Amino acid sequence: MDAVIGVGIALVLAVAAYHKQVLDYWGSIAAFLMGTTVSIFGGIEWLALLISFVLIAWIATKFEYEYKTQRDVSEGENGERRVKNVIANGMVPVGIAVLAWIYTTYIQNPTYLETMAVETMYTPYTGYELVFMGAYIGAIATATSDTIASEIGSLDTETRLITNLKKKVKTGADGGISLAGEIASIVGGLLIGLIAYLTFGIEFALIVGPVAGFIGCNIDSLLGATLERKGIMNNEHVNLTATLSGAIIGSVLMLL
Repeated sequence: MDAVIGVGIALVLAVAAYHKQVLDYWGSIAAFLMGTTVSIFGGIEWLALLISFVLIAWIATKFEYEYKTQRDVSEGENGERRVKNVIANGMVPVGIAVLAWIYTTYIQNPTYLETMAVETMYTPYTGYELVFMGAYIGAIATATSDTIASEIGSLDTETRLITNLKKKVKTGADGGISLAGEIASIVGGLLIGLIAYLTFGIEFALIVGPVAGFIGCNIDSLLGATLERKGIMNNEHVNLTATLSGAIIGSVLMLL
């Protein structure tokens, strides 16, 4: 029943996202398919965290949108995200949800991780479940932090290259960071950590969110300043790699 409800929620939100110009047509289709997959394999709680990212990203995108348009750093024609962006940011969280389901459903491999059951305010989780949850939280925190950092950072009047902080670059340039963007990345990760805590009842999510989000966001900037500038990676490759990095960081942090 939860899966059916989750699919219904994903459908309603995908349609709303298209009509409210949060996502373009194909981006809405991709979001529906990803939301459906997460709700089936992870449940409504996992879907809630993914939806939170979309809503936070939309709010950050619409914030001072006219000013961003004047500076030629706005997203899309009306702030909507395209299908490539949706896939690049959502592929890792969706993959984690599927892998977590496969493990909990089919794999029975007792090791010391399974003795690490942690009592939360909702339900006890085994060590393996915490690893997957940490990865999921870390990936979404990175996507959120990176998006907010880009949107809020674009309002800053001073942007510097992450690999050479003495060098000023154009707002929105690959590998560019700003003080406003860095602060925003921490806030974005903290928001996801807070929502994850309220959803899953895992207190350590309050640490995983901002830490994984901030580091993952800066990995994105570092890749942008190096591989993307050289044409080895494009923006979607960078986003995908960054969210994967955030997932790894989140899973490691959850084991501490």
